[in-house]
Amino acid sequence: MAKIIAVLISWALNKQLGMITLATNIVTVMGKNIATYALPDVPLTVLTIAAKRLQDAYNARKNGKDAKLEYKNAAIALDALLHTQASYVNYTAKGDEAKILLSGFEATSTVKVKKPKTGAPKAVGTNTPGGGILELSIEKVKNATSYIYVIFLGVVGEVIVGNNYVRTTTDSIIVTKGGVRETVSFLTIGSTVTVLALTQNASGISPAGPSRTKLIN
Repeated sequence: MAKIIAVLISWALNKQLGMITLATNIVTVMGKNIATYALPDVPLTVLTIAAKRLQDAYNARKNGKDAKLEYKNAAIALDALLHTQASYVNYTAKGDEAKILLSGFEATSTVKVKKPKTGAPKAVGTNTPGGGILELSIEKVKNATSYIYVIFLGVVGEVIVGNNYVRTTTDSIIVTKGGVRETVSFLTIGSTVTVLALTQNASGISPAGPSRTKLIN
């Protein structure tokens, strides 16, 4: 059987300078090979801006909590773009190592086949025994290794799902790597929260399940 040639995923969120270097190289090399990569899923201008954002955030990372948060968010954003671009190169090159190299990525024949992402869970079971405590439960989902609970504290915002992270656009508590039962304490008595869940395994995070609203007592 012939070996499968694919893009080598060689960066990491904890090696941000390497991500910047890779993104810069992709922009340079892919920009010289527009005959092969005419319409990349991530436009090269977008990748350039994301790399500059991370470089600026890296330079300012020690300037307080806001700078540290921007550094983290800039790395997450560039990571997502690099994965998107890697997928584009894979389906465009179709295993042609020479074409992969024309993208600025490296090629590898060591391909690990991951399990598919798990499906979205059902609605979260909720119980409020009092004292600002919220008890959560969820039915097991096939192939899920952990569960992510999102608890909106008031206004329900958008749930943004990346390859290895979840964040929201409004105030929320996010429980990561949770089990089928979790307890959240110190919620404001008399407040209303909205709860939903997602599942996770080594291949990524599922879409969000249906939401449920609960009054905290």
